[in-house]
Amino acid sequence: EGMPSILVHERLLAEDLLTGDIPVPAEGSLLPDTYAFERGETRAAVLARMQAAMDETLAELWAGRGPRAAVSTPREAVILASVVEKETGKAEERPQVAGVLSNRLRIGMMLGADATTIYPLTRGKPLGRMIRVSELRDPNPYNTRVIMGLPAGPTTNPGGEALAARLDPAQ
Repeated sequence: EGMPSILVHERLLAEDLLTGDIPVPAEGSLLPDTYAFERGETRAAVLARMQAAMDETLAELWAGRGPRAAVSTPREAVILASVVEKETGKAEERPQVAGVLSNRLRIGMMLGADATTIYPLTRGKPLGRMIRVSELRDPNPYNTRVIMGLPAGPTTNPGGEALAARLDPAQ
């Protein structure tokens, strides 16, 4: 869970049993999971299954969202779930992180997430170093340390648990 699209793209291209080329998919459009495939299957077919699984999971979770959800569209849910996914790798912490971020959105406070700050630099790949002060101050549309509200888009492909936490956060 939480693998950005560029890394999914690289992993699919590295699989010798698959065929064909694919573009880097839109960030947040793939559901992280284990996918079976057959020798000679196209990468595009595997990618389409991953996208269909995200659409299906998001629709199901959106329909059952809780009253504390601080987002108004499924796209916003994916964006915020991607922040939750990057802020913690521990499943038991996701509802609390989602609750904190939801509360910040409700009161107009900056989200202040480092993962959003570095996304424009790496497109999801590891930074490999500490974040520079100049990067923390950069007013790019993903930098939630200098912009109000949600970043411009997802910063990874959030898993079902992060989406569920996002749509029914802890208080």
